[in-house]
Amino acid sequence: MEGPVANDWVTFQIERYQKNEISIGELLLNLKYREQTHQICFCTYEALWALKAVDNPLLFAREDVGAEIIIALQKDLSMSYSQARNTLFNSGVYFQLTSPQSELYERHWSEIYRMLIEEIKR
Repeated sequence: MEGPVANDWVTFQIERYQKNEISIGELLLNLKYREQTHQICFCTYEALWALKAVDNPLLFAREDVGAEIIIALQKDLSMSYSQARNTLFNSGVYFQLTSPQSELYERHWSEIYRMLIEEIKR
């Protein structure tokens, strides 16, 4: 089964609100429609057994870091989600983040964020 669904962004934002990390206003702003997501659901054992596991810490670290940085760009620089996403994904810092050789993905997201802010200032 596959098709459009609500993504994890909604759950992430609600959890941030519950932890008092963001105000109700920020929650509502972050829950505005962004873009349709597409998800695949594997509903049978045969479908699940056909999958291959991916052991790639870079992939998962990059997603976690990216989410934090996008939120910080929205908050600190009053960017829309699309602006923040494009700023990150088109940056030299993101290019480094996607390179396993740089080991940048092992650093805390706030350090990577400071690097991105310096790049933006240039």
